[in-house]
Amino acid sequence: MTFSSKKVHVLVTGVGSNIGQGIIKALRMSELPVKLVGADSEPLSAGLYRCEKGYIVPPARSSRYIPTLSSICRKEKIDIVMVGSDPEPSFLARKKEKLELEGKTRVLVSPAPLIDIFQDKWKTHIFLKEKGFHCPESHLAEKTKINYKNLQFPMVVKPRLGAGSRDVHVVNTEDEMNYALRRVKDPIIQEYLKGNNEFTIGLFYDRDSLLKGVIVMKRELLCGTTYRAIVDDYPRIKRQAEKLGCAIGKEGAIGPINIQAKYVKNRLVIFEINPRFSGTTIFRAKFKFNEPEAAILNFVLGQELPQFKPGCGTVMRYWDEVYATTKDTERLRHHGYIGKPSAEILRLL
Repeated sequence: MTFSSKKVHVLVTGVGSNIGQGIIKALRMSELPVKLVGADSEPLSAGLYRCEKGYIVPPARSSRYIPTLSSICRKEKIDIVMVGSDPEPSFLARKKEKLELEGKTRVLVSPAPLIDIFQDKWKTHIFLKEKGFHCPESHLAEKTKINYKNLQFPMVVKPRLGAGSRDVHVVNTEDEMNYALRRVKDPIIQEYLKGNNEFTIGLFYDRDSLLKGVIVMKRELLCGTTYRAIVDDYPRIKRQAEKLGCAIGKEGAIGPINIQAKYVKNRLVIFEINPRFSGTTIFRAKFKFNEPEAAILNFVLGQELPQFKPGCGTVMRYWDEVYATTKDTERLRHHGYIGKPSAEILRLL
C-alpha cells in the first residue's frame, strides 16, 4: 500500500464515545497524513479536544443534524465521514447521497435497508434464521401471549431497538419478567446464553462489499463495553464468522460491521450485529486490523485492500484523562466550534 502525501480530511462523529475516540486513536496510530475534525452534541466530549478542530452538532434526530454536518463538510473540505455513535448510521444512510453529491465527501455507512435490519433485534433474528445461522430464540412481547410454561428461565428482556447494555434485564421468574416488560419500551424476549465464552467479532468490507478480513476477540465486559480482550485466531469461530460475513456482504455492506456472539456447544450463537465501528476499534488497530486506515485507503484514495492478517495478544483498558483549558471549553460552549485546542493527556510511566 502507498500513502498519499496530501492530508486526508476526516470528520469523526460521536467523539464523546469510546467508538469515536477509538477511531481517532486508530488514525493517529496510522502513518497516513490526516486532518482530524471531531463532532459531538455535548461540549464536554473528550474527543473534541483531541482533534485539530471540534464542532458541536445537534442530536441525530434533529432536523438540523444533516444541514449542520453538510456545512462542516463543505467548510472543512471533508474527504470522509466516520461514524462514532449508535443513533447516527440510520440517519446518515438515508441522507448519504445528498451529503456526497454536495462535494467530494464519502460517508462510511452501509445501505439504509441493511442498517434497519441490524438496528432492530427482531429483524436481526429473522435475518439470521433465514440465512441459516444460530441465534437466541426470540419472542416479541407485544405480539405473543406469553406462555411461561414454554420459557426456560433465565431469559433476557431488552429493547428491540436498543444499543449497548442499556435497559437489559436478565429475569429468573414470572414476576421479574412482568416487571421488566413494564419498564422496557418495545421489548424483545430472548433466550439467555449461559457461559463466559463471549466474543466480539469485526468484519470489514471494501467499496465493492467484498469481505476483507475478520478479527475475533474473546471479551470481558464492564458497564456494557469491552475492557479485557484476548485476540487470537479461534479457527472454528472465524470460519463461522466468515460465512456470516459473506452473507452480509451480499446485502451490500461497506466498511465496518461488528458482531456480538457466544460460543455454545461448538456453535457461534449471534445475538447482536452492529453496522458501525466498534468500541474495540483501537484494540483491532493495534493488532494490524486498522479499519479507519483501510477505509481511507480504499474509499478515499482508491487503493485495493489486501486481506487483513490480524495478530494475537491480550488487551486491558487503561483509562486516560483529557485536560482542557476553561478558555477552550467556554469557547466551544458559546460558539459551537473550536480550532487547535490546547488540551493534553498526561503521559505517566
